[in-house]
Amino acid sequence: MRGGALQRGVPNSAPTRLEQLCPLCQGRSLQVRAAATVRYEVVFDADARDFVVLGEHLEDEGWDASSAAVCRRCGWQGTLELCLLER
Repeated sequence: MRGGALQRGVPNSAPTRLEQLCPLCQGRSLQVRAAATVRYEVVFDADARDFVVLGEHLEDEGWDASSAAVCRRCGWQGTLELCLLER
């Protein structure tokens, strides 16, 4: 969910109310697995016999409730959806 009910934190901002997420240890944070694709624009330098990167573009695949999640505190593994159902 990009920007939906799941929102990314803003650097240097302090959330005022954190809820427990981990169904095992009640930890308040989880690591979420997400994917991204990087597209490079390249040319081939014949003198150097190598590719030269002219630019790159990051395409965020995002994450949602079905994304894999891990609690670093206790090792619980599941999905975000599962941790919300188990509360």
